[in-house]
Amino acid sequence: MPATLRGIYNYNIYPQPDFVADQDQNGAWTAKQSYIVSKTTWQSFEWRTKFSLGTQITVINPTLADFYSFLRIASISFTEDGGDIVTINVDFAGTSWSQFNDEAISADSDPTYRLEGRLAEQPLSEHPKWAALEATERNPLQLLLNDELVWIYDEVFTNDWILCRRSGDDLVASDYALTSEDAIAFANMIAKGVKTYIAPTVTWTETTSGNSPMTSSQLNKLGKISTPRGNPPDAAGTRNWMLTSASQEQRGTLYQTQLEWTMSEKDGWSEFLYD
Repeated sequence: MPATLRGIYNYNIYPQPDFVADQDQNGAWTAKQSYIVSKTTWQSFEWRTKFSLGTQITVINPTLADFYSFLRIASISFTEDGGDIVTINVDFAGTSWSQFNDEAISADSDPTYRLEGRLAEQPLSEHPKWAALEATERNPLQLLLNDELVWIYDEVFTNDWILCRRSGDDLVASDYALTSEDAIAFANMIAKGVKTYIAPTVTWTETTSGNSPMTSSQLNKLGKISTPRGNPPDAAGTRNWMLTSASQEQRGTLYQTQLEWTMSEKDGWSEFLYD
Protein backbone atom coordinates (compact mmCIF):
# COMPACT_ATOMS: atom_id res chain seq x y z
CA MET A 1 0.00 0.00 0.00
CA PRO A 2 1.51 3.37 -0.93
CA ALA A 3 2.78 5.54 1.89
CA THR A 4 1.72 9.12 2.45
CA LEU A 5 4.12 11.83 3.58
CA ARG A 6 6.39 11.11 6.55
CA GLY A 7 5.96 7.36 6.15
CA ILE A 8 2.36 7.35 7.44
CA TYR A 9 0.40 4.55 5.80
CA ASN A 10 -3.31 4.60 5.10
CA TYR A 11 -5.55 2.58 7.43
CA ASN A 12 -3.07 2.57 10.28
CA ILE A 13 -3.22 4.34 13.65
CA TYR A 14 0.05 5.64 15.08
CA PRO A 15 -0.09 6.20 18.89
CA GLN A 16 2.33 8.90 19.96
CA PRO A 17 4.71 8.51 22.95
CA ASP A 18 2.78 11.05 25.07
CA PHE A 19 0.44 8.75 26.99
CA VAL A 20 -0.15 10.01 30.54
CA ALA A 21 -2.65 8.77 33.12
CA ASP A 22 -3.76 10.18 36.49
CA GLN A 23 -5.86 8.78 39.33
CA ASP A 24 -7.77 11.16 41.61
CA GLN A 25 -8.58 10.77 45.31
CA ASN A 26 -11.84 8.94 44.52
CA GLY A 27 -10.06 6.34 42.39
CA ALA A 28 -11.19 7.77 39.05
CA TRP A 29 -8.67 7.54 36.20
CA THR A 30 -8.18 10.04 33.39
CA ALA A 31 -5.63 9.83 30.59
CA LYS A 32 -4.49 11.61 27.44
CA GLN A 33 -2.79 10.45 24.27
CA SER A 34 -2.46 11.71 20.73
CA TYR A 35 -2.62 9.63 17.54
CA ILE A 36 -1.56 10.26 13.95
CA VAL A 37 -3.46 8.94 10.93
CA SER A 38 -3.53 9.80 7.25
CA LYS A 39 -6.31 12.02 5.98
CA THR A 40 -7.57 9.10 3.89
CA THR A 41 -7.86 7.01 7.06
CA TRP A 42 -9.71 9.77 8.91
CA GLN A 43 -12.16 10.19 6.05
CA SER A 44 -13.05 6.49 6.26
CA PHE A 45 -16.18 6.05 8.38
CA GLU A 46 -15.08 2.59 9.48
CA TRP A 47 -11.78 3.90 10.85
CA ARG A 48 -13.19 7.14 12.20
CA THR A 49 -15.63 5.17 14.38
CA LYS A 50 -12.66 3.63 16.18
CA PHE A 51 -12.48 7.02 17.90
CA SER A 52 -16.15 7.04 18.94
CA LEU A 53 -16.98 8.09 22.48
CA GLY A 54 -16.85 5.11 24.83
CA THR A 55 -14.30 3.13 22.81
CA GLN A 56 -11.71 1.26 24.90
CA ILE A 57 -8.22 2.72 24.75
CA THR A 58 -6.77 -0.68 23.81
CA VAL A 59 -8.81 -0.66 20.58
CA ILE A 60 -6.78 2.24 19.21
CA ASN A 61 -3.59 1.44 21.12
CA PRO A 62 -3.28 -2.34 21.60
CA THR A 63 0.33 -1.93 22.76
CA LEU A 64 -0.83 -0.61 26.15
CA ALA A 65 -0.99 -2.97 29.12
CA ASP A 66 -4.34 -4.69 29.66
CA PHE A 67 -4.55 -2.86 33.00
CA TYR A 68 -5.68 0.29 31.14
CA SER A 69 -8.51 -1.44 29.27
CA PHE A 70 -11.11 0.23 31.55
CA LEU A 71 -10.17 3.62 30.07
CA ARG A 72 -12.64 4.73 27.42
CA ILE A 73 -12.80 7.74 25.12
CA ALA A 74 -14.45 10.72 26.80
CA SER A 75 -13.66 13.42 24.21
CA ILE A 76 -11.51 14.04 21.14
CA SER A 77 -10.15 16.93 19.12
CA PHE A 78 -8.19 16.82 15.90
CA THR A 79 -6.07 18.98 13.64
CA GLU A 80 -5.00 18.61 10.02
CA ASP A 81 -1.26 19.16 10.00
CA GLY A 82 -0.69 19.35 6.25
CA GLY A 83 0.89 16.67 4.14
CA ASP A 84 -2.28 14.56 4.46
CA ILE A 85 -1.67 14.06 8.20
CA VAL A 86 -4.36 14.28 10.91
CA THR A 87 -3.47 14.45 14.63
CA ILE A 88 -6.18 13.23 17.01
CA ASN A 89 -5.97 14.28 20.66
CA VAL A 90 -7.97 11.96 22.89
CA ASP A 91 -9.09 12.27 26.52
CA PHE A 92 -9.97 9.05 28.33
CA ALA A 93 -11.76 8.39 31.62
CA GLY A 94 -12.79 5.35 33.57
CA THR A 95 -12.43 3.04 36.54
CA SER A 96 -12.52 -0.72 36.92
CA TRP A 97 -15.21 -0.89 39.62
CA SER A 98 -18.71 0.19 40.50
CA GLN A 99 -18.92 2.76 43.27
CA PHE A 100 -22.14 1.32 44.69
CA ASN A 101 -23.08 -2.15 45.89
CA ASP A 102 -26.87 -1.88 45.82
CA GLU A 103 -27.27 1.27 47.96
CA ALA A 104 -24.05 0.87 49.95
CA ILE A 105 -20.56 2.01 48.95
CA SER A 106 -18.63 -0.69 47.10
CA ALA A 107 -15.64 -2.11 48.97
CA ASP A 108 -13.43 -1.11 46.01
CA SER A 109 -14.62 2.49 45.97
CA ASP A 110 -12.77 5.33 47.67
CA PRO A 111 -15.31 8.01 48.66
CA THR A 112 -14.39 11.42 50.05
CA TYR A 113 -16.53 13.56 52.34
CA ARG A 114 -16.90 17.30 52.93
CA LEU A 115 -18.53 19.11 55.85
CA GLU A 116 -19.74 22.62 55.13
CA GLY A 117 -21.49 25.23 57.25
CA ARG A 118 -23.49 27.88 55.42
CA LEU A 119 -25.67 30.85 56.29
CA ALA A 120 -28.95 30.96 54.40
CA GLU A 121 -31.76 33.53 54.37
CA GLN A 122 -35.07 32.21 55.70
CA PRO A 123 -38.47 33.87 56.27
CA LEU A 124 -39.13 34.96 59.86
CA SER A 125 -41.99 32.47 59.98
CA GLU A 126 -39.41 29.64 59.87
CA HIS A 127 -37.65 30.83 63.03
CA PRO A 128 -37.95 28.48 66.05
CA LYS A 129 -39.18 31.37 68.25
CA TRP A 130 -41.99 32.00 65.75
CA ALA A 131 -43.00 28.33 65.87
CA ALA A 132 -43.09 28.48 69.68
CA LEU A 133 -45.75 31.22 69.67
CA GLU A 134 -49.42 30.50 70.20
CA ALA A 135 -51.52 30.31 67.04
CA THR A 136 -53.42 33.40 68.20
CA GLU A 137 -50.19 35.37 67.72
CA ARG A 138 -48.66 33.49 64.79
CA ASN A 139 -51.73 34.14 62.64
CA PRO A 140 -51.75 37.95 62.91
CA LEU A 141 -47.96 38.01 62.56
CA GLN A 142 -48.29 36.11 59.29
CA LEU A 143 -50.86 38.67 58.11
CA LEU A 144 -48.43 41.39 59.15
CA LEU A 145 -45.64 39.63 57.26
CA ASN A 146 -47.94 39.49 54.17
CA ASP A 147 -48.73 43.24 54.46
CA GLU A 148 -52.37 42.46 55.23
CA LEU A 149 -52.09 44.13 58.63
CA VAL A 150 -50.10 47.15 59.82
CA TRP A 151 -48.29 47.56 63.17
CA ILE A 152 -48.58 51.21 64.28
CA TYR A 153 -48.39 53.26 67.45
CA ASP A 154 -51.85 54.50 68.55
CA GLU A 155 -51.44 57.93 70.13
CA VAL A 156 -55.19 58.62 70.35
CA PHE A 157 -56.91 55.75 72.19
CA THR A 158 -54.49 53.20 73.60
CA ASN A 159 -51.13 55.01 73.65
CA ASP A 160 -49.63 51.70 72.58
CA TRP A 161 -48.71 49.62 69.52
CA ILE A 162 -51.68 47.95 67.82
CA LEU A 163 -52.48 45.91 64.71
CA CYS A 164 -54.61 47.64 62.10
CA ARG A 165 -56.21 46.63 58.83
CA ARG A 166 -56.56 48.85 55.80
CA SER A 167 -60.02 50.17 54.90
CA GLY A 168 -59.63 52.21 51.76
CA ASP A 169 -57.18 54.98 52.61
CA ASP A 170 -57.80 54.59 56.35
CA LEU A 171 -56.43 52.26 59.02
CA VAL A 172 -58.90 50.55 61.33
CA ALA A 173 -57.97 48.73 64.55
CA SER A 174 -58.18 44.97 64.06
CA ASP A 175 -59.45 42.36 66.50
CA TYR A 176 -55.95 40.88 66.86
CA ALA A 177 -53.62 41.60 69.75
CA LEU A 178 -50.01 40.72 70.48
CA THR A 179 -49.05 40.31 74.12
CA SER A 180 -45.95 38.11 74.38
CA GLU A 181 -42.48 39.66 74.25
CA ASP A 182 -41.41 37.51 71.30
CA ALA A 183 -44.52 38.32 69.25
CA ILE A 184 -44.07 42.05 69.85
CA ALA A 185 -40.37 41.76 68.94
CA PHE A 186 -41.31 40.08 65.64
CA ALA A 187 -43.92 42.77 64.94
CA ASN A 188 -41.38 45.53 65.59
CA MET A 189 -38.91 43.93 63.17
CA ILE A 190 -41.55 43.48 60.45
CA ALA A 191 -42.62 47.11 60.89
CA LYS A 192 -39.01 48.10 60.17
CA GLY A 193 -39.05 46.05 56.96
CA VAL A 194 -37.27 42.96 58.31
CA LYS A 195 -38.94 39.84 56.92
CA THR A 196 -36.11 37.31 56.91
CA TYR A 197 -33.34 36.08 59.17
CA ILE A 198 -30.02 34.33 58.59
CA ALA A 199 -30.06 30.67 59.61
CA PRO A 200 -27.05 28.34 59.84
CA THR A 201 -27.15 25.28 57.60
CA VAL A 202 -24.82 22.27 57.88
CA THR A 203 -24.30 19.97 54.90
CA TRP A 204 -22.41 16.69 54.48
CA THR A 205 -21.33 15.76 50.94
CA GLU A 206 -20.14 12.38 49.66
CA THR A 207 -18.18 12.20 46.39
CA THR A 208 -17.57 8.89 44.65
CA SER A 209 -16.41 7.61 41.25
CA GLY A 210 -17.20 4.36 39.47
CA ASN A 211 -18.42 2.74 36.28
CA SER A 212 -22.12 2.64 37.18
CA PRO A 213 -24.76 5.37 37.58
CA MET A 214 -26.93 6.08 40.59
CA THR A 215 -29.78 3.66 41.09
CA SER A 216 -33.46 4.61 41.08
CA SER A 217 -33.73 3.62 44.76
CA GLN A 218 -31.00 6.13 45.60
CA LEU A 219 -32.76 8.90 43.68
CA ASN A 220 -36.03 8.00 45.42
CA LYS A 221 -34.37 8.96 48.73
CA LEU A 222 -33.97 12.56 47.58
CA GLY A 223 -36.05 14.76 49.86
CA LYS A 224 -36.31 12.01 52.49
CA ILE A 225 -34.91 11.70 56.01
CA SER A 226 -31.73 9.70 55.57
CA THR A 227 -28.57 8.87 57.54
CA PRO A 228 -25.39 9.96 55.70
CA ARG A 229 -22.54 7.56 55.10
CA GLY A 230 -19.03 8.29 56.26
CA ASN A 231 -18.46 9.92 59.63
CA PRO A 232 -20.71 13.00 59.79
CA PRO A 233 -21.17 15.03 63.00
CA ASP A 234 -23.81 13.65 65.34
CA ALA A 235 -27.20 15.23 64.79
CA ALA A 236 -27.60 16.05 68.51
CA GLY A 237 -30.95 16.02 70.25
CA THR A 238 -33.88 15.87 67.87
CA ARG A 239 -31.91 17.00 64.82
CA ASN A 240 -31.66 14.63 61.86
CA TRP A 241 -30.46 14.55 58.25
CA MET A 242 -32.20 14.75 54.87
CA LEU A 243 -30.79 13.86 51.44
CA THR A 244 -31.16 17.25 49.74
CA SER A 245 -29.03 16.97 46.60
CA ALA A 246 -27.94 14.24 44.18
CA SER A 247 -25.81 14.98 41.12
CA GLN A 248 -23.90 12.87 38.64
CA GLU A 249 -21.46 13.68 35.85
CA GLN A 250 -20.54 11.17 33.16
CA ARG A 251 -17.30 11.18 31.14
CA GLY A 252 -17.10 8.18 28.87
CA THR A 253 -18.08 5.31 31.15
CA LEU A 254 -16.86 7.09 34.29
CA TYR A 255 -19.65 8.26 36.61
CA GLN A 256 -18.78 10.82 39.27
CA THR A 257 -21.51 11.17 41.88
CA GLN A 258 -22.18 13.66 44.65
CA LEU A 259 -24.78 13.14 47.38
CA GLU A 260 -25.51 15.92 49.87
CA TRP A 261 -27.32 15.65 53.19
CA THR A 262 -28.58 18.67 55.17
CA MET A 263 -28.95 18.76 58.96
CA SER A 264 -32.31 19.92 60.27
CA GLU A 265 -33.15 22.62 62.79
CA LYS A 266 -33.53 21.62 66.44
CA ASP A 267 -36.91 19.91 66.04
CA GLY A 268 -35.77 17.69 63.17
CA TRP A 269 -37.19 17.20 59.69
CA SER A 270 -40.88 16.33 59.83
CA GLU A 271 -41.35 12.55 59.64
CA PHE A 272 -44.88 13.20 58.40
CA LEU A 273 -43.57 15.14 55.38
CA TYR A 274 -40.19 13.56 54.70
CA ASP A 275 -40.14 9.98 55.98
